[in-house]
Amino acid sequence: MNRIDFQNFTQLISFLNYVTDFNTWETVLISMIASSGMQLQINTQINDPLGLNQYVAFNKIQPMIQNFFNSNGYLPITLRLKLRCPDSLRKQMDPANYYSDFYVNFYSNNISTYSTISFVETSKNLNSTPVTAWALYITNLYTQWNQKISY
Repeated sequence: MNRIDFQNFTQLISFLNYVTDFNTWETVLISMIASSGMQLQINTQINDPLGLNQYVAFNKIQPMIQNFFNSNGYLPITLRLKLRCPDSLRKQMDPANYYSDFYVNFYSNNISTYSTISFVETSKNLNSTPVTAWALYITNLYTQWNQKISY
């Protein structure tokens, strides 16, 4: 699994705000809990009559994350966020459909802040090339953001 560590929660929020690729990705899970007990937990499942999306797009959730952070950022916050890669992008990395879904997961608590990738296999005959491409894609987003904040 490809793990990317952030120095703190503020850095993670900066990354999420910087990566516009995530705007159309589906938000599978969002949970934020401040040490004061304030919580932001949203059921992001939707009923799309066309069957194109199962969850709310990240750009619809992102302002709520930013607002929660602005109101509670002085406190330790636990965050769990899972975004699903759009199928069109997944197919670019996995044209043979070895995997049905690619995800990027974010986690933060008072001790560590990081992201990981995950995926759902479609068969037992796995090919590592799509997963390698997926890991490289996320790593490149992180590298671009990290270079930008380093200036």
